[in-house]
Amino acid sequence: SNDSTVNNPQFSFHWERPSPLPDYSPLNHYDLYLDGSAFASNIPDNLTSQTYYFYTATASANNFYINLTSDLNEGYHTWYVISYTDAGTTSTTGTWSFYLDSISPTISVTTVDDQTYSSSTTTYSVSTPNPLLKGTVEANANMTLSLNSGQTYTGNYPSGSWQHQFNDLIPGVTYTVY
Repeated sequence: SNDSTVNNPQFSFHWERPSPLPDYSPLNHYDLYLDGSAFASNIPDNLTSQTYYFYTATASANNFYINLTSDLNEGYHTWYVISYTDAGTTSTTGTWSFYLDSISPTISVTTVDDQTYSSSTTTYSVSTPNPLLKGTVEANANMTLSLNSGQTYTGNYPSGSWQHQFNDLIPGVTYTVY
């Protein structure tokens, strides 16, 4: 749907044959535009299936599909379709937008209560009931930090740097952060 987020870098574009059909001239072909440039051109109205270098085009019951055969780049994209009649008249769909996010965000912890984090160390002793954790995550990622005591914090990190302070931890208890 328009303004959607997708996580498959080889997804399908889909459109339906115009309805009602033009009565002055039969439909001839379609062009699919991706990010303002022609991506799939001269897709015949009578198409059943055809494989091209970057996509496979199929049609069935007035529905047309362009299935990508290589990964689309991460980020925001737009697309629209132009239909052509035998007489050369055209009709353009609206422009649809979507965001492709197929790569899981990376997250790292850099410090635990002012101690430099090391992946070889799994347990840290903290000197305060309110330890501060710092780290990095993919820019603009939503992230949730959960402590096994039930404390949870969710935030969005536009810069990719994050920090959170857990509060009122009990001395001598081992806590796990997720």
